[in-house]
Amino acid sequence: MAALKIEDVRTFLCVAEAGGFTSAGVLLGATQSAVSVRIRKLEDQLGLKLLDRTPRDVRLTADGAMFVDEARRLVDVHDAVVRRARADMAPLRLSLGISDHAAGARLPRVLATLSRAMPEVRFHVEVGASEDLLAKFEDRAFDAAILRGPPERLRATLLFEESSAWFAASHLRLRRSDPLPLIARSYGCRLRDGAIEALDHAGRPWTEVLVGGSVATVRAAVTAGLGVACLGRQNAPDESRDVGAELGLPSMSPAPVALVHRLPSALSPSIVNAMVDSFRARPGRGVA
Repeated sequence: MAALKIEDVRTFLCVAEAGGFTSAGVLLGATQSAVSVRIRKLEDQLGLKLLDRTPRDVRLTADGAMFVDEARRLVDVHDAVVRRARADMAPLRLSLGISDHAAGARLPRVLATLSRAMPEVRFHVEVGASEDLLAKFEDRAFDAAILRGPPERLRATLLFEESSAWFAASHLRLRRSDPLPLIARSYGCRLRDGAIEALDHAGRPWTEVLVGGSVATVRAAVTAGLGVACLGRQNAPDESRDVGAELGLPSMSPAPVALVHRLPSALSPSIVNAMVDSFRARPGRGVA
């Protein structure tokens, strides 16, 4: 039997973990047909049927389920050898843009996860507004970007759905009859624009008491008791409470936070999986 190609084995693992050819293709930066060809080659070489394909989903066969652990060990050994070989070379450098709203309280965990998963990679990380990061990504200033509400023209891997709420300090007392003291991120922020549009549509008077240049500033202003901010629940400020129902504020629709990239095919699964893992666990809650 000819030697197995590591990319075919890696592709099989991606399909098994992602649950489909299309999702695996996004992780690998490959088309659905290319993924199908790799799986067929691997099955032909092994003489085993690894996957059952139906119009609705893809499932592991009994042989496929048994091969998963062997495939993972093979890929892990291969990647460890490559990492050791690269240790004597110039470090690989990748640039990453992260939406300020996506980063927020998650940023330390995101960076730690990426560092553990790929110690040989040197990251250039920039946090900013999604609109600015999108423009830079399309100008090829970034290898990858995590964006709030990426445009449909880009192939993206969904990381999570951002559910937003209205937060105020636990000690702050507000009345429905008063104009809402609004705290928001800088002008051009999509969440800021959406919150103001929702307030205006609901006929809710408001006055902007602070404009922050970052989510960290907005969170700090809420904790300090300066007013109310609309933020993703993952960025709930310390010692705050959700005052949406209390003040009759409009609900906000969830927004997708997704990864777009143009990474080398040998690296994209590791990096994408590390990013997905870093956003999977929830940070500690700051809501009282």
